[in-house]
Amino acid sequence: MHQAKKLYNKLTEGDLQKIVLSRVICTSIPKHFELGKFFGNLCQKYPNAFVYILFVNKFNCWIGATPELLLEMQDNQGITMSLAGSIYGKEIRNEEAWTKKELDENEFVSKYIMEKLLQSGATGIKEMPMETVAAGPVVHLRRLFRFNIPTNLNAITLSMALHPTPAVCGIPANYAKECILHTEKHSRNYYSGFLGPVSGETNAKFFVNLRCMHIDDKIAYIFTGSGLMPQSSLENEWHETQAKAQTLISVIEDHNAND
Repeated sequence: MHQAKKLYNKLTEGDLQKIVLSRVICTSIPKHFELGKFFGNLCQKYPNAFVYILFVNKFNCWIGATPELLLEMQDNQGITMSLAGSIYGKEIRNEEAWTKKELDENEFVSKYIMEKLLQSGATGIKEMPMETVAAGPVVHLRRLFRFNIPTNLNAITLSMALHPTPAVCGIPANYAKECILHTEKHSRNYYSGFLGPVSGETNAKFFVNLRCMHIDDKIAYIFTGSGLMPQSSLENEWHETQAKAQTLISVIEDHNAND
């Protein structure tokens, strides 16, 4: 909470418009933990997420169930999204139920994405209507963008232009990144990076690495974050990180119960 208060002061003083602060929650994994079974349970519980295992060795891997698409590219057609503005523990059916804080948060990310697409040479950009989507115990605002991609632009280059969006960093981007590096006491490692299947240079589907954990021997390090803005309630943002962590913790608990 001390880190959040430090960054919140920069927001209220006008140095930042938005910043994403992350934290790590540590939990032990079950004694007879089965990676394949856990992966299957994660897929079953979150069928609309990109569920993955990035296997390093027997005692070192990353697992995630991320809801955020960074870039889908098929030949010269592209899709990305602004997934920002979150509420936990409520059922929200339309945009009218959201507060100005969440609406502004999504607007910041949407404008950033539009600017990056234009700078990259994308054409025929279509900004879809904002919609409400659920990702586990958290509900998000989402806006899709569809566009044409220049023939000389590959998936990695465009993804690097989009990343990191204000959904995982902040505004202004460079100063927010600097503040994050000087404030967070842990390394984000692969959290908030991106990954996904690739087929050649013109076909790929990359997702932002959220709702993820790093397993190192018998400890699971669960990464979670929340976007801070001047209108934020720090207590609510803290509870939001707890809710996001439940995406993985709940499946670990189910695994424990069946162990």
